[in-house]
Amino acid sequence: LPISTLQRHAAVMYSACSALQAVCLLGALAQGCAGSQLVSECGASTSGQVLLQRGSSLQSLQGESATNTSRTALGLTPFEAMPCPSGAVLKTECMSVAQYDAVSNSVRSLLESLPETCTASNCPQADWSGCVLRMAGHDFMDFANGQGGSDGCTDMLDIDNAGLDACLRTGEQGLSLLQPYQQFCSSISLADFLVIAAEAVITSTREREQAARPGAAAVDFRSQFRFGRTTSQSCDFAQGRLPNPENGCSAVEQTFLQRMGLDWNEAAALMGVHTLGRAQVANSGYHGWWSDPENSRRFNNDYYVSLLAKGWVPERAVSGNSQKNQWERSDIGRDQSFDGHEMMLNTDICLAYSENGSPVSATQHNCCAWLSSNVISGAVQNNGGEFCGGQGGGGAARERGQCCGDDGANDCGSRNNPSGPAAQAVLNFASNDATWIQTFLRAWRIATENGFETSLQDLGQCQTSTTSSTTSNVPTTVPPAEGFFTIDGSVDRVCRGASAQDNLASYYTVAFAASMEACQALCLSEASCKGVEFHAASGRCEVWVRPQGIGATAGVPGFTCLGYAGGAAGTTSATTTTPPLTTTATSATPSTTTTVGGNGGGRRRPTNGGGSRRGGNGGGRRR
Repeated sequence: LPISTLQRHAAVMYSACSALQAVCLLGALAQGCAGSQLVSECGASTSGQVLLQRGSSLQSLQGESATNTSRTALGLTPFEAMPCPSGAVLKTECMSVAQYDAVSNSVRSLLESLPETCTASNCPQADWSGCVLRMAGHDFMDFANGQGGSDGCTDMLDIDNAGLDACLRTGEQGLSLLQPYQQFCSSISLADFLVIAAEAVITSTREREQAARPGAAAVDFRSQFRFGRTTSQSCDFAQGRLPNPENGCSAVEQTFLQRMGLDWNEAAALMGVHTLGRAQVANSGYHGWWSDPENSRRFNNDYYVSLLAKGWVPERAVSGNSQKNQWERSDIGRDQSFDGHEMMLNTDICLAYSENGSPVSATQHNCCAWLSSNVISGAVQNNGGEFCGGQGGGGAARERGQCCGDDGANDCGSRNNPSGPAAQAVLNFASNDATWIQTFLRAWRIATENGFETSLQDLGQCQTSTTSSTTSNVPTTVPPAEGFFTIDGSVDRVCRGASAQDNLASYYTVAFAASMEACQALCLSEASCKGVEFHAASGRCEVWVRPQGIGATAGVPGFTCLGYAGGAAGTTSATTTTPPLTTTATSATPSTTTTVGGNGGGRRRPTNGGGSRRGGNGGGRRR
């Protein structure tokens, strides 16, 4: 049987035996030996890449087997893995700018709450950022023939999706997207939420780059964001659609050009997300940073700088698996420790380098990928003047020794004329960060809108024939009702438990109210109410019933958090006098607007990615 079929057998085995046995039985099948042989050795053996890749995700889900007999926990779709206590909407009917900001800020607050420590062995912000972007990317990369795309669903049984469950719900660095998602799931679809979450991560890490390098271009996702993606509750059609890194640029062309409708410039720009995070054997089977650790928590063009200003040689059979091959840094500046290992995939290196007229491959070519310093002066300048771990110059022989060492391999193509299918784009992006950002934003919009172009709407412009709430900027003074009191100023604050990160769904019930006063009335009708959280733009009202009360708040624009300590629902009969709150007024206005496009308009492409392709090195687009 092909390995992909064997991998799927793990789900069946999982329902009948323990998670560890399922992994071992799968390994036994793949190795062609008796199941009992490998199972008996499993506790002490880590042979076989399947064990490494599947072990962590299966074991993390093992505890759910008792309550999930009809379907294995391993096979949960993102929609199933992300429960919404108040009832999830499959499609966002309306979204304001304030709502977009609220979602974005809730995700940013998680990322920015992580320690800023960043070493080769421990960089929490880089790892969490990489996980969120990997989820969003794997979601839109399954688009083909009008199906898939950013629909909030990806084939979680695919071996390449191992580890995504951590940032979705179980906790990457102790934090998951489930926490902020449950704040908005009754009005914003999971499909839209995952796109905004990725944009929030990019925006936050880009601001870190701007702080380190004043003058760096900003990213503006909000002005081009359009809502209305429908969440798919299942996506069996996505099986096998993720690009296999082993296939290099043929996989890039099939996925990004033929199916997603990008050109080589845009495909190369989108690959720049690899500047965040790292590859881990337990997840993808690959190992290492695409950049140095510090740059891996900044959204910048260091990915392209590294492709050109460092040397790379094939690294075969990563962790002993012949099906996983990559490129490792080979120059004199490389970190030779396990944790500091730097690498590139075939799908990265092939963008710029070719060998014998074909994009390079770690399995097919024994060569060193490097370029003369005078050819990549822009990349060297953006690398702090460093070329292959030192200074450039001194002739080709000296430079080659500095980049490649004495490995005996020949050069990957010409050191003076890179000829990969996106070589010119990589040169441009490495030299000019702003050029990359501009192209990335265009590519991102195409990737995240594929399949939904005609159904998306601009923020604040909703297609509806019923009364909807619109937000004005007129401040309104609203005195808290008797017994309610402000917490941390209350305005632009969300309620929390013991800390700003403590937001369990059991702390509150969710309803919808026309005003803050109506939300407070719901609290008064609940004997155990400890306070309310209200979002004026959507009418979402959280009635907090946490026995210990509201212990903290977090800053999120558009929300108001009030504590309650009086009347029948309170623990005391004291009346608390507080200053009036200044909030943003909402008015109900009938809307019959039909708006598609806006913010510069949408680009129309055939859903099957058809059309003709012209040129190379960033040539014609597919329409």
